[in-house]
Amino acid sequence: MKKWPILAAIASSSLVTLGTNVYAQNITLSPEGITSPQPTYANAGIRIKSGNIVTAFHGHLINYVGNCPGSDWTGSASYDNARFVSYRIPPAKHLRVSLINLTSGESITKKYTKTGKGSFDFPVIRLGRNTGLQKMKYTIYNKKTNSVLESGDFDYNLTTTYRTEQRDGEWRSELYCSSNESDAISDCEVVGEQERLYCDGSRTSHIRDRHISYRRRHKKTNHHSGSNHRHTYNKPSWW
Repeated sequence: MKKWPILAAIASSSLVTLGTNVYAQNITLSPEGITSPQPTYANAGIRIKSGNIVTAFHGHLINYVGNCPGSDWTGSASYDNARFVSYRIPPAKHLRVSLINLTSGESITKKYTKTGKGSFDFPVIRLGRNTGLQKMKYTIYNKKTNSVLESGDFDYNLTTTYRTEQRDGEWRSELYCSSNESDAISDCEVVGEQERLYCDGSRTSHIRDRHISYRRRHKKTNHHSGSNHRHTYNKPSWW
């Protein structure tokens, strides 16, 4: 009787559960004995809230010019909702994760204690703002015992775009106490008027056109009648 070679395929699956997400890694042994890993989720990386690990982020920088200069970031890389997660090490009390961007040199440390979620939130641009592949190193450790539970690496791509916009504020008139700036206007002897710059409705420290608006005049009254001295003054027409 002729013997035929026996061909066997052995499949193994390892499951890791975190919160409501289950992640599987499948390895198949072919008849030739060569292992062929199937597409899987990454074991560690950055996720948005409780979603899957994300490997691409975008940030958009607006540079403002004018008398209200500044800058604002928008896009997925700027939102304070990114979390690190390792599907091998569940978050627990006293755990911390150190994240080092080997590309930019930036680093952060976050609590790794949110059950079913991962680390505390952070914006991705905290780890670097330059376009390109970001090579990351992470270490999960117990802050109380200083023991390392896991260390490894992962990467993600970051794209950034830029634009410049004009932003000018609004000058608003206001009163101030010239004789003693800590005094309230109602108690002030010499009241001044000035213009203050407001940017996007917020009060700034920029001031112009300061001048004395009015002084209080002391009007004497009859002391025998039991009256006291009374302050009188002329307010500006717009007040």
